[in-house]
Order: sequence, then structure tokens, then C-alpha cells
Amino acid sequence: MDDILILHKDLVYIKELANQISNTIQLDEIGQITIFLGNNININYKTKQLTISQINYTNKILNKFINNIGNIDNNNNNNNIVINNKLYKPTNLPGKSGIKYYKNITQASNIDIKNYQKQIGSLLYLALKTRPDITFAVINCARFMSNPDLHHFDTLANIWCYLLHHNNYGIIYNCNGNNLYIKDYCDTDWGNNLNNRRSTTGYLFSLSNDLEITNPIS
Repeated sequence: MDDILILHKDLVYIKELANQISNTIQLDEIGQITIFLGNNININYKTKQLTISQINYTNKILNKFINNIGNIDNNNNNNNIVINNKLYKPTNLPGKSGIKYYKNITQASNIDIKNYQKQIGSLLYLALKTRPDITFAVINCARFMSNPDLHHFDTLANIWCYLLHHNNYGIIYNCNGNNLYIKDYCDTDWGNNLNNRRSTTGYLFSLSNDLEITNPIS
């Protein structure tokens, strides 16, 4: 089974194309898009805004990995999370500023490695689609997938704490205006990797019609 999106400004054209496709393969028309490949999509034609998020997927992996690595303390008024017998407080940042980690000097167990890699894999699917706010934090954790230690798990737990309290974030595309400009912001953290002294470059490209960097495309 394959999912197909047909986009065109003319609804008559869409219906004609769908009829042509139906002559070759079985096609079920389900109307206006709401979910596609795990992405929640909302179109507001009045304000000309398109919102893409992964709320369902975010809640799914939260339930999966929070259950595996700890339990939510529902009796705590601060909604703190207990992970590996350690208490984590709610956070508004996916990463901790200024903290850098060395490679693990000991060998992690196969269970810990697989657990860590599963979490990273699920988070990457989220980070690289609709959650640029966690992208750097997740990729930073991904550097230690082959042999994580407790400090790396602690950094990973911070991302889950952030997602637990900000699970409904996504990307909003504003389609108003005709004069759209490609804009770019980039920065480099020169030679700051403690393990190999390599640099890290971050960038954001957007297509917007104002001075702010909105409508991210890369």
C-alpha cells in the first residue's frame, strides 16, 4: 500500500487526475489531508497557514520509552519524572547549555547500547522532520551511540523531559504574501569537540516574506 498526495490549485484537476489513476490501480480517496506518514497536518485556508507536527508520534515514543526507562510520578505536583531511580524536573530546554561530554572510557553493556540506540533512532525521526528545536541535542547524543555511559543517558533523559512538557510543537508555514526570500542563518562552534577537536556547524534556511527567519525549509 502506498500513500499519495495530489496538490493543485484546481479541485477539478485533482478529481480528474484521481479518476485517471483509478483506471490503473485501486485508489481510495480519503479527502483533505490530516495525517500523512505520521505527520499531523492542519491547513487553515482563511489565514493561509499550514501546520505540520508529529503529536501522535511524539506521544507514542514518550509512552514507549518513558515506560521502559522510568515512570512518571503522577503524585508529584511538579510532574517530575523518575528515570533510572533519578529524579528529573520539567525543563524548557532540550539540552543543557555549555555541557560537553567525553567518550565513555569503559565498555557499556549490550542492553544499554541497544536501549540507547533505539531511543536515538526514534528521536532522530522526530528531530529531522518537524522538531528542529531538539535536532542539535539529539544529534549531540547520537555521537555516543556505540558506547554510551551514564552521562550520555542523563543528557538523553533531558530531551524526554522536554518533550513530555512540549509534545505539541511543530512547524508553521505562513503562505501570505508574494515576495518570498530565501534566508540563511549559520554559526560554527570552532574546535569545540573535546574528543577530536572538530568543529560543529549549525544552519537554518527559511523561505519567508519578512525580516524574521520563519517558514524553515532546511
